[in-house]
Amino acid sequence: MAQMIVRNIDEDLMAAFKELARQRGISTEQQARELIRREVETVSRWTEFRRLSQRMLESWRAEGITFDDSTPLIREDRER
Repeated sequence: MAQMIVRNIDEDLMAAFKELARQRGISTEQQARELIRREVETVSRWTEFRRLSQRMLESWRAEGITFDDSTPLIREDRER
């Protein structure tokens, strides 16, 4: 397993982080591991979502499917 040392953490931030871990009943190290894992997973999911969305949009364009700009419709609806 890899290790990491993080320096120059603001004292108030570290105190809040320790309190968060304490409230959850886990160590600060476990809390840090969970936050790192969650962040990496979130970025990975969004990256995959964007990739699939782009593929879908390209597929629709290839089939001649287009989407109109809804801005005029929204403005018209607001004026009612």
